[in-house]
Amino acid sequence: MSITLRSEHFKRDFDYLIYKDGDYYKILNGDSLAIDYKDEDAATAIAKAIEYSEGGKIFLKNAEYPLSSVVSLKSNILLESEGNAILRANNDDGALKAEGAENILIRNLKIVGYDYTKGIGLHLKDCNRCRIENVYFEEFNDICYLQNTNQSIVQNCSLDGPVEPL
Repeated sequence: MSITLRSEHFKRDFDYLIYKDGDYYKILNGDSLAIDYKDEDAATAIAKAIEYSEGGKIFLKNAEYPLSSVVSLKSNILLESEGNAILRANNDDGALKAEGAENILIRNLKIVGYDYTKGIGLHLKDCNRCRIENVYFEEFNDICYLQNTNQSIVQNCSLDGPVEPL
């Protein structure tokens, strides 16, 4: 007797899983279990997972993700890690941003800049119904900047650095 296991037999807790494998950041598709994309640049890999997602959960395995550019979020995205993933902004602009988006959830991350005088850890502009929870921010000029953003919650977050009014 033989048993065949196929990906449709298993329910994934993510739409896309991002993890570091050697010099590459790989994107695992939660439905097909195929590697949909890989890149040496973490920001590009995360941006591709967000682009591929039709709204859903992007899960980061614990690792350090150096961001060469700001990652843009879109509506209906959950960006989450196991709890010890570090998004490290290696640029003057910051780590994460969204404009005109809604229903964004960011949780269980550490977001770090490289210079207290530059960049924004998280910039939400004209967004609605966003939630930031269990996120540690440090080393940015502006830690978390919510501009014209409504019905949004920031809870259980740690901020180390200058803070703009929420």
